[in-house]
Amino acid sequence: MKVVLAAVSCLVFLACGGPSTSTDGGTGGGSTATGGGTASTGGGSATGGGSATGGGIGSLSLEPMVANATWTYDTSEPQTGGGTKTGTKVVTAEVNEAVPGKSGTTSAWRLRTLVPGSQMQLTWQEEQGAVIVRHRDDTYELDGGLADFSIYTPGKIRIRTTIADTQPNAMYSETYSEVATVTGMAPATTSHTVNWKVISSAESVTVPAGTFSCVHLQKQTGTTPDKDYWFARGVGKVKETATGTGRVEVLHSYNIP
Repeated sequence: MKVVLAAVSCLVFLACGGPSTSTDGGTGGGSTATGGGTASTGGGSATGGGSATGGGIGSLSLEPMVANATWTYDTSEPQTGGGTKTGTKVVTAEVNEAVPGKSGTTSAWRLRTLVPGSQMQLTWQEEQGAVIVRHRDDTYELDGGLADFSIYTPGKIRIRTTIADTQPNAMYSETYSEVATVTGMAPATTSHTVNWKVISSAESVTVPAGTFSCVHLQKQTGTTPDKDYWFARGVGKVKETATGTGRVEVLHSYNIP
């Protein structure tokens, strides 16, 4: 496996930077509990070309997928009683497969998200050329039991990927249906409408993994924006912030074989 510890190639106006660094695990764990963990090491990019529309399939993708790719994030969240809880979150791309429980979706990447000491999540995600969508999320308890799962129809947008949809002030909306099932209970169906706005197409963001030129995207599910995301081509998500909770995730290291 060839691991590149230098800059990652990006599409035209996006020049991603910075080497990845290795680290020991952090304490804490996401938004629900605490616990230790070990960060993955390395950096690098997958190979492949871009799409004709600028979507960036392969190494130029805004979230490139290849088996055994990993992204490690440092997390922090202010606590009600004072102080800040810090932690580590590790995301691993496992296999491309059909989405369980969703007919007609035969090619999606299964991602394993581990929040040490807290929970484990499986997500099925697909890049469709012009958009990256999530089809299903499963959440597991510490003992390995399935706590709940959600299936999204037609899909829950992660980010639209064309050049036109990643320019400053570009806006788009989505409506999707979520069928959520808590173990032992009947499924519940909810309709969601989400508005998206691009803040920048090439915003420089410095995180422990390096400095990257990112698409800065803002998500609004209510009357005001509630989340911001920063994606770098050939790397994936570099940073995420949540307005309501103050939670922040920053990329600590990544390894794309």
